[in-house]
Amino acid sequence: MSSDLKQRLIKGIAAKGFGHGALIALRLVEVPLFLYFWGADLYGEWLILAALPMYLSMSDFGFAGAAARQITMLVGRSERDEALSVFQSISVLISVVFTLLITVLISVIAVLPVESLFGLTHIDATTFIIVAGLLGFSSALHILLRLTVGVYNSEGHYSIGILFQSLTPAAQLIAAVLAIALRAGPFGVSVVMLIVELFALLLMRGVLYKIAPWLSIGTSRFSREMINSLVKPSIAGMVMPLGQVMTHSGIRIVIGAVLGPVAVVTFVAHRQLARLIVFVGTFAHPFEVEMSKVYGNGDIAKFIDLSRKTVQLLFWALMVVALILWLMSGSVFHLWLGGQMEFDTTLFNLLLVVSLFEALWIITLSPTLAINQHMGPAKTYAIISFVLLPLAYMAC
Repeated sequence: MSSDLKQRLIKGIAAKGFGHGALIALRLVEVPLFLYFWGADLYGEWLILAALPMYLSMSDFGFAGAAARQITMLVGRSERDEALSVFQSISVLISVVFTLLITVLISVIAVLPVESLFGLTHIDATTFIIVAGLLGFSSALHILLRLTVGVYNSEGHYSIGILFQSLTPAAQLIAAVLAIALRAGPFGVSVVMLIVELFALLLMRGVLYKIAPWLSIGTSRFSREMINSLVKPSIAGMVMPLGQVMTHSGIRIVIGAVLGPVAVVTFVAHRQLARLIVFVGTFAHPFEVEMSKVYGNGDIAKFIDLSRKTVQLLFWALMVVALILWLMSGSVFHLWLGGQMEFDTTLFNLLLVVSLFEALWIITLSPTLAINQHMGPAKTYAIISFVLLPLAYMAC
């Protein structure tokens, strides 16, 4: 590797590690704090409610991720006019689609008997609808933020972009914890989270104009043809996060509907700890950015070499973390929750295996994902993901 490439990777890994490390630490703090201030019943109801708008994060149909990778490859070839066309076209698409789907989500929730369906006793139907809408708009802003990260990546400022992307959820969680400490309910927490997301996006765009002066907001370079060219890689790219939403939010909703809010808290607590292993898989992203740039330049040999080294490095790091987590899980769990919940060894070990395979998917797909050529493996992942929820329902 060249010294410039090594420096960019080191900065990218450091930014990814810091941002996600902070987020993981806060996620671990979230469970005992929410339990302390809200109790298991209200916290369980919040987890069910917050899971529904997460499906809206899939409503850009993977265009944000595919567009970010395409922008990186185009800038690698110095085709910034085409990159601007991608950015503006996908920004318009995301804004329109999200507005429509949030309206549909609110309308559907309004006619459902949500209180009896999920056994709600602390959140009434009106609050449920309002909070779902606020969290939906927050998801829309986060998708636009992810698209903006693609421009940072293309200009060689991955570390800055990923810090914005990683620290925004962390800032949201800090604001949410402060809100509940001041006796805020689900409505107050959702308002705070939306404000933080909006501020982060505006700040990120402001900094970006100095880094990429060619970027402009508007529709002057809007192109339907550009959207059409990204349809296949976008749909394929959506499959991985959609499958993750199925395994995370979908399972949460199923457990809540069949077993109740308290069971959701038990499941989420064990899964939070087991999913620490997926943290290793997130380090594939800095390498993906470099793969996109190298491939855009036409250096296939260098692309293959970087792909092989990336998968090897992350695979062995994953094995080490899995072993450490398996050995220390019981002690960490008791220390983490301070005896508020009993540790279920069987449940945790099963979730650890699931998280291990999820991380392996992320790592091994990174080279094909970097160049928008991941359609084949994505089909297999889609089948696995869509079979999951009916099986989980029958198991519950």
